[in-house]
Formats: sequence, structure tokens, C-alpha cells
Amino acid sequence: ELILTCASHAALVNGFGSSDIQVLHTDALAPDAYSQNPELHIAPSALTYVGYTSGSTGAPKGVMQNHRNLLQQTMVYTNTVHVCVDDRLTLLHSCNNGASTSHLFSALLNGATLFPFNPRTEETEILARWLTQEDITIYHSVSALFRDLTNILTGSEDLSKIRIVHLSADTVTKKDLDRYKRHFSRDCIFVNRMGSREANTVLLGLFDKSSEIFESILPIGPAAEGKNILLLDDNNEPVG
Repeated sequence: ELILTCASHAALVNGFGSSDIQVLHTDALAPDAYSQNPELHIAPSALTYVGYTSGSTGAPKGVMQNHRNLLQQTMVYTNTVHVCVDDRLTLLHSCNNGASTSHLFSALLNGATLFPFNPRTEETEILARWLTQEDITIYHSVSALFRDLTNILTGSEDLSKIRIVHLSADTVTKKDLDRYKRHFSRDCIFVNRMGSREANTVLLGLFDKSSEIFESILPIGPAAEGKNILLLDDNNEPVG
């Protein structure tokens, strides 16, 4: 029914070719055009967004997420790492990446502050300084970026404000845990998360400086709040 766009992307909507679709140019809106709560009553089952999978489990496909699922995911993340108004969260993922939703909405719905940074266009050395300059408290990235970051840390950086180091979207190793222990404060917590487009956050593992891991790959942890884990064999029967 509605397409949001801006002047620089307006040509992209021409291919839809339907007079029934309203096109709204966001840069043409006055900054103070909407200052009141519209008092919309949206059902928990209403569609929030469509996210596209990478195809790692088969053919890429669109996954529909509703308001209930998004709020449940935000609640789980809020309760797990205790997001509050004093927190300053990184946004190191693209906004159309599933991993970004936990930080986008955890910041928005808890009154915290969200700090976007684009690691594709900025040097890792700049990221290291930026974390200190912005007093970041919750860091979240893929494992590869975390390794690049910790590889250049000299020990002179002040990362004491960071209380959560959260990795997701890739395998996390014992060496990653050792990097966290070496560079972050005693009170900082290390979070290993696994999720999917279809189920959002599924497993959450929390570690601290006293955690001892003897395997090369870090455990992902138990089921997240509100999630049940069912393991089936090739015949769709529960495993032992």
C-alpha cells in the first residue's frame, strides 16, 4: 500500500507501475509534521518486517516477522544483558541484517542510545578509538570483526566502559574468549548467541573472566527465554 523512499532513490519505485501504491518521499516531510502519537492499534500478529535469509539452510527466502516475535526477541535481549537508559549500544551490522534488530529495538524501547558505525568503510583503528570516544557499553559484532579489532589493540585503550561483548552470526572459539579476557574489564560479560531469521534468538551463552573452556569451539549455551529446543534424527524422531 505504501512505499517509503527519498529523492535519490525515487527512480527505483517506477518499476512497480501501480497507481494503487502510494509513494512517500521522506525528505519532503517537514521535521515537525508528526509530533503526536497516532494512537494506532496494531495486533501482535500484524506483520512487522520481511527479512531475507542467506540461503544457508536451502534456497534464500523471505521470512515474515510479526510484532509479537519482535517484542519477544527484544524482551529476551533486554532481560539477558539488562539494557537500560544508560547504555550505549553499537550498530555495526547493516540495518537489513537480522542481527541488527536486537540492538535497534533494545535501544529504542529501553531509552538507550544507539551508535551506528560502518566497518566496511572505516578502518578498524578508527573503530578502536571510536569505542572509547563514544563511551560504548554494549559491543556487538560478528566474530571476524572482533578478531580484527582485538588484533590491533595495544592495551593502552580505555575499554572499561564496555560491560557486554556480544558475538553472533559465526562460530566463536576459545581463542575469542581468551581475547575478551585479555582486553576487557573484569566486570565485562562475554555473550555467544545463535539465532535464525525464522526463530530470532534461539541459544544464548554467557561467560565471564572465570569461565574455563577446554574445547576449541565455545558452547552456544542453553535455550533463550521462551524457547524450547527439540532435536530430531533423520526420521524426524526425537534423539536419545
